[in-house]
Formats: sequence, structure tokens, C-alpha cells
Amino acid sequence: METESICWLKVTDYMRGWMRKALGCGTKIGKEPLISLYQITGAKEVLEIGTDDELPEHGTPGNAMSATWRCALEVGLEYDPATMECVYGVTEETLEQYLPIACPPTSMTVDGILRAWTNDTCFGREQTMALHKLLREAFWTAVGQYSEWYAQEHAGEKYAQVEMIEAFCRETKTDDMYVEALRREWQRRNKKK
Repeated sequence: METESICWLKVTDYMRGWMRKALGCGTKIGKEPLISLYQITGAKEVLEIGTDDELPEHGTPGNAMSATWRCALEVGLEYDPATMECVYGVTEETLEQYLPIACPPTSMTVDGILRAWTNDTCFGREQTMALHKLLREAFWTAVGQYSEWYAQEHAGEKYAQVEMIEAFCRETKTDDMYVEALRREWQRRNKKK
């Protein structure tokens, strides 16, 4: 059986529902849908940026973690959650912040060496920052498109932007506890325009 090449990426809480709905590809990794970024313009190039093959020695996970590190943390939490929280700062809630990202079969190290993507391969620092930027842009583009659709559906009606945000959250199965944060960021972005 061939397994997917994956890496776990920490994702902003209010973006997870949209990613699962818009970018989930049907395959499940545990209880999470595997996220495929290939439909986003620029994703292929970002996934070709240098990766990292070193497991962290200690400390809390960063913005990305390899499949091996994720598995080790999950097993540790099953065995001794108190120690995992004390030593690594990891809880079940911590791991819920990460989504599995489908990766290419090969990766380029930061030294420019091409090698197979293994369970120990992790997004490099520059690559992680580029992925976050790419996903933020795609997410807010999706919110913008939804806003346009919502305006057409409610033509002639007066509605507050928070109603559109609430509808977007329902559509993407995003917890309504994030509505206010989304509304503030949406308004801030619209003021910039």
C-alpha cells in the first residue's frame, strides 16, 4: 500500500473549516481530511522550497511538524498526557491546530539536495512562512467571493457584514466562536482597499 507524503501545518483557527471543505481531498489522516494545496496558484512552487529532515530534540512543536513527530506526540499523549504537557507543552488541543498537507513525493533540502519525502520530512522555515501567506491569501479571496455571492443573493436587502460572516462560517462548518475575529479582520482588510 502506497502512503501519502504529508506534513502537518499549524493553521489559524478560523481557517480550518474552510480548508477542510475547500481543499480536503477525501483521504483521511486519522480524523482529519488530507489537504491538497495544488489547486491554489503558486502552491507547487512553495512546496518545492527547501524542507527540513531533523526531528526537534525538545520544546513545543513549531508551525509545522513531520508525520513522525506528530505520531510520537500522539502516542505520548495517549501514554502520559501530563508529562507531554509539562515537557513538550503539547495537549490534544495543541495537535488540533495542525492539518495534514499532501506533499510531493520528493523534496528539496535547504542545501539543494533532492530526496524522497519521508515521514521525517518537515516544511522548512521559509516554506512554512510561504505556505501560511499562500493560505491566508486564498482564504480571504474565498471570503471575498462568498461576500459577492451573498450580496447578490440578498440584493435589495440591508444586512450587516457579520451576517455574511456567520453564513460563511455555517457553510464551511467553522465554529461560530470565530465570527467576531473574522468580522474584525474582514473589516480591516476592506478598509485597506
